[in-house]
Amino acid sequence: MDQPIPNLRHLSGILTIARTGTVSDAASRINLSQPALTQGLQKIEARLGVALFQRSSDGMHSTEAGALYLGRLDRGFRFLRSAARSVDRPHLWRLVSVGQLRALIATVDHAGFRPAAAHLDRRVSTVSRACREIESLGRVAFFETTSRGLRPTRQAEAFARHAQLALNEFVQAERDVMGWQGTFEGRLDIGCLPLMQTIILPTALSRFAAEYPGIAPRIADGPYAPMARGLLRGNLDLIVGALRGGDLPDGLVQTELFADHLWIVGRPEHPLAGRQRVAERDLEGFQWVAPREGAPARAHFAQLHARLATGPEQPQPIETGSYAVVKGLLAASDRLSILSAKQVKHDVDGGRLARIDVTLPDSGRAIGYTHRADWLPSVPQARFLEILTDVAQSS
Repeated sequence: MDQPIPNLRHLSGILTIARTGTVSDAASRINLSQPALTQGLQKIEARLGVALFQRSSDGMHSTEAGALYLGRLDRGFRFLRSAARSVDRPHLWRLVSVGQLRALIATVDHAGFRPAAAHLDRRVSTVSRACREIESLGRVAFFETTSRGLRPTRQAEAFARHAQLALNEFVQAERDVMGWQGTFEGRLDIGCLPLMQTIILPTALSRFAAEYPGIAPRIADGPYAPMARGLLRGNLDLIVGALRGGDLPDGLVQTELFADHLWIVGRPEHPLAGRQRVAERDLEGFQWVAPREGAPARAHFAQLHARLATGPEQPQPIETGSYAVVKGLLAASDRLSILSAKQVKHDVDGGRLARIDVTLPDSGRAIGYTHRADWLPSVPQARFLEILTDVAQSS
């Protein structure tokens, strides 16, 4: 269930109070009655359990907690204005509600009113009406009907992306104040590439959970491209694993934690296990488990496999990005695979896999984490990065 977000007019009014110093001036600027804005502020302060402003003879000034709250509100409304500009309707952000935004975001994410309604636990007619209202307010078409059903337009995709980032900031505003009061709640959404799945991320999460038991980490895995889209949409906070080179999507930044190398591995009973200085030609005739298309290790595998002589009767490599599947395939046959040294070292040291002593030139690659360039981590998120860095550098 999505966390409740106060009325956007009231949030805008609170931000305007900080800029003008009075409720009356703020109410006038956003075209809202002074009693309505006062009541909205009181409800939010009561919900937070803390005052956002100090009242004095020379106006209203933000408290320490208020400064945290207002900082997130400012970021949220900047994203909301970006959403409006993305469809060339600069004032649209003033006209929409949280319910309308959530309906549009869900419809874009789930490609239809019915699946969006199921996700939001709302009636289909409610979701459809909310989306059509935004289209009418903005005088822009967000959906088109195709032979496969409803499809969001590029304008809808852009608007929904910025709108989701805005809602995330409004939710985080309350969590930041709760954290200031000593209670940390919320989520930490991480996209995990195969390298980090075995030792580094589990160790970091265990340490993090001990420090922040109120934060619920959620780990997603899969191909890099959809996770990068999730990162840009604000559905993920981080991606951890192998860093990208020239194909890094715009709007993302990377931080390297360590350099890693690739190993060729097989089962402990593999005919090549235990031999020293295995030559590439000795690899010919064996079947392979290939890294997934698009994975950094895939290029190294493709180059090596192209150099090996293979007959027409030899089965094609099995492609997978699942480390568990790779281990299962290797254990059941004499197949070989190319994997990260950090990823497999625990299983090699434990005798569950064997490293084949073949040198892979230029197989070094950077490992670290990726996030949005405009991301402002919360206190728990920033602490997780510290823990992850410590675990990665000490492993």
